[in-house]
Amino acid sequence: MNVLDSSLAYRFAAWVVNGFMVSGRDSFAGRFLIAFAQGISRACAGSVSLGLRRAGARPLTRSGHPVVLLVIARPYLWLRGVLAPVAAYGRLRVRESRFARGNWLVVVGAGAFALGCGRLSAVFREGVTAGRVVVVVILVAGGALLAVSAPRLVSALKSSLLVRGTRRLAVGVVQGGPKGALAAGGQAADGGRGTTSAGESVPRTAAAARRISRDPLLLASIGLALAAGLAGGISTSVGPAPIVAVGAVIILAALVLHRPEVFFLVGAAFPWVDWAARHSLGGLGAAWDDAFLLLSIALLVWAVLFLRRAELWTVPVLLPLILAFVAAIGSVVVNRVPGNVGIFALRVLFQPILFYLLGFLFPKNKRWIQWAVSLFIVASVAMALHGLYQYVTHAPMPASWIDVHEGDISTRAYSIVENPNGLGAFLLLGTLLTLSLALRS
Repeated sequence: MNVLDSSLAYRFAAWVVNGFMVSGRDSFAGRFLIAFAQGISRACAGSVSLGLRRAGARPLTRSGHPVVLLVIARPYLWLRGVLAPVAAYGRLRVRESRFARGNWLVVVGAGAFALGCGRLSAVFREGVTAGRVVVVVILVAGGALLAVSAPRLVSALKSSLLVRGTRRLAVGVVQGGPKGALAAGGQAADGGRGTTSAGESVPRTAAAARRISRDPLLLASIGLALAAGLAGGISTSVGPAPIVAVGAVIILAALVLHRPEVFFLVGAAFPWVDWAARHSLGGLGAAWDDAFLLLSIALLVWAVLFLRRAELWTVPVLLPLILAFVAAIGSVVVNRVPGNVGIFALRVLFQPILFYLLGFLFPKNKRWIQWAVSLFIVASVAMALHGLYQYVTHAPMPASWIDVHEGDISTRAYSIVENPNGLGAFLLLGTLLTLSLALRS
């Protein structure tokens, strides 16, 4: 500041600004503008729509919101009240279900065991090779292990060193430094000691078998898994991959219905999930992100109305967002913009904000946020390393990415995003997040 005070340019600029302020206060026009600005500020401060006193996030209620938001709030609260008995019954059934207690691993183990047995017959029919035998042995042995010891395995995993160490590492990264990691490790250790041991909390194998035999839904699921796995293993035209994919989708659907927070992890690793989907789903890969968005909205409705694990909140940007969306649709209709161009423009403008609102409204706690942040940092570092590898190895790229006056540039990193600008934008988010974690006290 001493350098500025001794600067001739700074002193001259300050003298000019002070002169304008003095002349403005003494003139009639200046006094009128100041009074007008003060009146406008007081009116805006007391306004429900334009004031900042109510700009914070708060739950939707039957009153106290602008009319545009009340149109959303009141039907939502009415529907939430009507579905209260159904939601309470559904939550009770989910908590008491065998799948919620970890016995879904029995179904997975049965399917893997049957798939391995089916592939074993195919191996002897088509010829024995070392690689195929190893895969079959892993499927048969792993499936049998899961089917027999699934309940005890779930309880043992919660107190295992691997799970506790991974949780300690993830929480420590977000909380910052060795101190946060030690605190997280202590919390994990306390959590492990607070629960009963695996031998005390899980019944013996015979008792578990009796419980499974009394659950017709679980028995039917095991039968379907055995039939599907055996059919996939014996069949030579379909192959085991589609059967395994369908089973994984069914298990994931059951998981997200019970824990919608899983979608946080998908969003944290979005570029890698997008790359895997576009390279493995064929013609459906281009539309997977739209399906993901629609499924996220459906899961949010499920979590809010049925699971009652969250409620809808307003954010300061919600009312301007609704007005901007209405104005954008009106602009597309009035100007007769072609349908594909209008839809593309609306997606570019509003789809990122929809993802933000979903992340804000989804049920979550501190642990899920820590896992999502840790996974996002890992995904960013992996993409950065991949981009550096492309730059060092001079990976090929389209010639249109380089201007005619940039002949000295041999390559540009694009990683799995396949766009240098998109890679830079994603890494910028990762840089800001890691920098904020590094600079926190």
